[in-house]
This record gives sequence, structure tokens and C-alpha cells, in this order.
Amino acid sequence: MFYREIIKKLEDWKNGPRKPLIVSGLRQVGKTTTILDFCKKNYENVVYIDFRNNRSYSEIFEGDFNIDRITTLISTKMSNISFVPNKTIIFFDEIQECAKARASLKYFYLDKRYDVICSGSLLGVRNYNQDFSRSVSVGFETFLTMYPLNFKEFLLAMHKKTLIQYIEKSLENLSEIEPFVHEQLLELFRSYLAIGGMPEIISRFIEYKNYDNVFRYQNDLLTTYINDFGRNINSQNIVTRDNKLFERILLVYQSIPNQLAKENNKFQYSNVQRGGRASTFYDAIEWLIGAGLVYKVKNVKSIEIPLSFYQIEEQFKLYFADTGLLFPSYGKASQDILLKGNSGVYKGSIYENAVCTLLLRKGFIPYYFSKTNRLEIDFVIENNENPIVLEVKATNSKSKSLNTIAAKQTNYGSNDFVCLKFYEKNISVNKDLGIINLPYYTIDFIDFNNFTKTKIKKIEGE
Repeated sequence: MFYREIIKKLEDWKNGPRKPLIVSGLRQVGKTTTILDFCKKNYENVVYIDFRNNRSYSEIFEGDFNIDRITTLISTKMSNISFVPNKTIIFFDEIQECAKARASLKYFYLDKRYDVICSGSLLGVRNYNQDFSRSVSVGFETFLTMYPLNFKEFLLAMHKKTLIQYIEKSLENLSEIEPFVHEQLLELFRSYLAIGGMPEIISRFIEYKNYDNVFRYQNDLLTTYINDFGRNINSQNIVTRDNKLFERILLVYQSIPNQLAKENNKFQYSNVQRGGRASTFYDAIEWLIGAGLVYKVKNVKSIEIPLSFYQIEEQFKLYFADTGLLFPSYGKASQDILLKGNSGVYKGSIYENAVCTLLLRKGFIPYYFSKTNRLEIDFVIENNENPIVLEVKATNSKSKSLNTIAAKQTNYGSNDFVCLKFYEKNISVNKDLGIINLPYYTIDFIDFNNFTKTKIKKIEGE
């Protein structure tokens, strides 16, 4: 089992009020493995119920929500379990498959004898398995999102912990990383992009060291996700599929890789289908976002805090939840080109997608900034003090847009941007423009909330 940073958040939950915890996330990101391991290490008794693979447990929740009744019925179906107050945790896996089990969480919390953790992979899909007879009670749940492995977790999985200290030390004063180490980290980051952050695929790669197998596993995983498109459960607890919605979701999903590879300043419905419109594909996009398969990044008309105030609703881009999902569309050759460090036609979209997902995993909401004069900044986030603009370069070419706004910040919003460029070269600082140049692999190790204009000026003065 790999080290996952979410474990710290699970420990914080256990040390707090312990409202029933909902861990959402894409299928196959490691929710079940990680939560079960946490439960076994922290509780004497673990009761595990998987509602997707054993639908019969749903019948237990058809009656009232008396906790003694529910635990007694669970005991009749399981052997070697005990419901000991204050020493037992109940893990409801794939809870989106049983709406009434979700509704029962309020009563478990009020009862307070047993802790409850739930996982779900389609919890964000609007109206998925909605049971209007038993609604979810507001205020009785705590939420976490689990993502694929980030680069730091990948390094630990690859037993490269010693490399991490070089990144952390260099970021303290923005000094160069040892060139020998820098090259190793670039190679590992390319591997991370080619493999992706899904734990099962990483496990297979560690075992076999074969990228051909990785590509095959990525295709298999994508097939699993596609099989869920348009999936729902009706009032009789039977799995159904909206075939017309399925077709729209598939068209949107298939269009994203090529849209990312083009010089579009926003998602274009006409690239999904000739004559395509928002009214046709809105529900398909929302389904993909709700399932955690894609992320929506909106354009902002000004780089000022709060960024949400300046967002443009109808101008957005869509990114995949994991770079490993791009390669089934781009083909095996694109994976080979990337691993060799060459600049292929899709390289820019792969690196851009990676930075987007890594920002999200750090808890930031990324936006982008685009003007009609072809000036575009890949991502904009905000910390406690400043907007931070991030340019992602697949090659080591100049960043015309970033240089332009760095030189005349007040023309594009406030005058306190932090400007970052991510590329293949080592750490450096352009003091004339105030741009910090960083290797891609550093993003997981940056404390963006402390990466302020004041701190950077102090470093530059040392």
C-alpha cells in the first residue's frame, strides 16, 4: 500500500467531532484500500459494507433508522464482527448506491456509539440514485475528496524519498537543485505523467517496469469509466442507463484531449459535434464533473482577489482528472515521445493538464486568464495575500504572455501578482520582471500560501 496524504486528514477527523465522514473521488483512486487500512489501524472493530458489489445490504435500510435495528440486521449477514460502543467504525463503501444508508448517517451521529466513514465515486452526479422519500440531512456530515497520487506520493511509491529533500531545500531560498538530481527528477516526472496517479497502474508498473502494460491498463481503466456514463439507479433499486445521455457524455469526453491540444481559449461545443451548443451538452459536462472525471477551469476577466468575482461562467476549459487518461486518446506513440523528453504535438496539453490536477490536489481552485489579443495565462490561483499566475511551458521557449503582464501588472488587475513559470530548466529568478522559473516537479512542494510578494522580495534581497 502506498503512502497517501489524505491519511493525515482522516486522523484529524478522528480527533475532532467525528461527524460521519464522506470521502468522495474518482473510482480506482484508492479510497477503499486507504480507508480500510486507516480503520484497521485505529479501531478494534471494523464493519465493512460494499453497497455496489453486495446490493442486498440496501434492504436493511428500508425500515426505520433505529440504530439497534440496523446493527442487529447487519450482524445477521456478517460473521466475526462486533458492535462495541466507542471502539467500532462502520465503513459504507460506494454509499451512492444506497440513498437510504446515506440518509441514516444523521441518526448514527446522534446515537454517537459508532463512528462512520463512507466512500462514494458518483456522489457529485446530480440526481444520482435520488430517493425523495429519505433526504440527506444537512449539517450531519463531513466531506473530503481523494485524488489520484500526486508527484510527491509517486516519489515515495518509487522509493525516491531522498530526492524530496533536495527540492524542499532549494525552494527555501530559490536556489538551483543539483544538476544530477534535477535530471533524475525530470525523468521521474515524465514517468509520472506517462503512468498517471492511479494506484493500481502504479503498482503494476513497479512490479513489471513495462510502459506497454501501463498503456493497456490505462485503456482498461478508461473502459471502466465509460461503462458508468449515464448510469443511475431507479426507485426499485435497479441499475439503469440513459442511453442518449451516455452518447452525449462520450462525445464530450472524447473531444477533451484534442481541445486541450489546440490553441483554444475556451471549450468549444462545435468541436464536440458540428453545430453543438451548450444546451445540448451541458448535462453531459456536468455529469463528467460530478463523477470526478474532469475539472472545469473558468476564465477570469481580471487578475484580482477574489478571483471568483471575476470569473466568466460561459468561458471555461475542461481537464482530465489524471494525465494517464489522456494517453488512450493520444496513442502509445505520444507516451513514448514524452518519456524520451521530446516535444510532441500533445506535450503541452499533458503538462498543462498535470499542473491543473496538482493545483487541485493542493486545495486550490485554478482559473485561467485570456484576452482577445491572444494574451493567455494558463492558470491563476490566489493565496492569502496575492494572486498567483502560472505559465506552463512544454518547451523552454519564452513566455510572451507572462512577460507582458509581469511588466505591466496594473493593466491586467492588481499590482501584486506572484508570477511563476514552470518548465524543464532548473530554478532561477528573473529579477527584472519578478518571474520565478521553476521545474515542473516542484509544484507539489510549494507552499503557495506563503509564496507571497513580500517573501520573494526578501529572498531576492539576500
